[in-house]
Amino acid sequence: MPLAMMTIDQLVATQLKKDGYYLVFNTHYNQLFAPEAGAEPDTSLSPFLSRDSTDERARDEFIVFMDREFPEVKRFDVMDLMPLDYEVWPFMGSIALDISPDDAAYQALVERYNSPESQGSPSAMFWMLPLANAQKLWAARCELIDED
Repeated sequence: MPLAMMTIDQLVATQLKKDGYYLVFNTHYNQLFAPEAGAEPDTSLSPFLSRDSTDERARDEFIVFMDREFPEVKRFDVMDLMPLDYEVWPFMGSIALDISPDDAAYQALVERYNSPESQGSPSAMFWMLPLANAQKLWAARCELIDED
């Protein structure tokens, strides 16, 4: 069944309105966009667009960790960044967080998953989307939608 939820660029550009931080649990996605983090990825979109590549155990562990240590942090299920010409793709388990680098939750996530500027495990990688990039991506996506 299709899900309707925000993309990470939409959430950052329209609601958070600051740099966005999120965790991706899809190993193929993490290897595709950060190849030095793991083995040489398959760059075809077939496994990339598969929920089967999502490490559900790592995702569940993250949720338990956040519930226990930082229950006050807002979490959002989000759609991952995809090429602009994709209108529909599967939810791959990514979770965005309403945090900032000076928050204790951010520091704990850096200790647990590495900083967004470095590479972590392909099973659970901590990412950052700068607000300016999110605004550009979201504007371009809206423009494509308006053209249809």
